[in-house]
Amino acid sequence: MFVALIPYAIVFTIDCVGWRFTFGPTALKDIPFRVVWSIHLIGEAINNVIPSMYVGGEVVKVGLLKRHGVPVVTSASAAVRSKTAQSVARSTFIAMGPAMAAVALPTEYIEIKWAFAAIALLAFTCVALLFRIQHHGLCSTLISWVRRMGFRLKAIEPKEEKIRQLDDEIYVFYNRDKKYFRWCTLTYLAG
Repeated sequence: MFVALIPYAIVFTIDCVGWRFTFGPTALKDIPFRVVWSIHLIGEAINNVIPSMYVGGEVVKVGLLKRHGVPVVTSASAAVRSKTAQSVARSTFIAMGPAMAAVALPTEYIEIKWAFAAIALLAFTCVALLFRIQHHGLCSTLISWVRRMGFRLKAIEPKEEKIRQLDDEIYVFYNRDKKYFRWCTLTYLAG
């Protein structure tokens, strides 16, 4: 029975390495990997058990990292970058199937080949839109959309400066620490 857990433990550890990359070179340098692994495990357990759209565990991770001296804005922006990298890796993995099918199918299945190619293109288009939204500020964009629907969001108004800092942190990471984002995405893809 224990042997059945080994593949998941390996994939989870690879996933944790990818998650660590989303913090850049300095944010977690003084925290041992076993502690980071444990925090990641706790957060992912909550994400998988509680129906909170994979947000509840991220909040717990932010809180646990704060106890280890990692600023909330750094942890929260890393959570967004992590989910983005996971989306890129998963979309790439999923798109590889239709792309391979489009290439491998015989020519008499041309309609199916085009359908598979369209699915792969759609996956990459969704990821490109995600990056575009993050370029303009993910949180600020979402708040703007909600306000356009007629909601006031008075509770958010005093926190808008922190929200802008979070958006800036996300954007700066993609420009300043590109190699860490690439490593993160490749690590998630390998997992």
